Amino acid sequence: MKRRSLIGSVLMLFPAVVRAQDFDGFVRQAAERNAIPPAWVRAVITAESGGDRGAISGVGAMGLMQLMPDTWRVLRHDLNLGADPFDPHDNIVAGTAYLRWLHDRYGDAGFLAAYNAGPARY
Repeated sequence: MKRRSLIGSVLMLFPAVVRAQDFDGFVRQAAERNAIPPAWVRAVITAESGGDRGAISGVGAMGLMQLMPDTWRVLRHDLNLGADPFDPHDNIVAGTAYLRWLHDRYGDAGFLAAYNAGPARY
């Protein structure tokens, strides 16, 4: 098998890893701004959307970090972000700020569960 086709085959098997790298600058900036490890942000992106910036869940969560519409509206206003919840920069900025808030509220043991389920259900 030629090297080029082997690499293409591997990339098709792991698209989220490749796509997540496209947003790494945004991840690092947002993580630094919110004083959380970039690995947390990358893990949420991978788990929630598989790195698909256009992802929409069955319950309406949007973008890379799968923000619910009401959460997006509040964060968009508070952080002075643009109107597009699918914009990778704005979605990562909002999602990372939300992770920080949940971590401050629920601590190490509960913030990821609250992110996934929503704080009202955690």
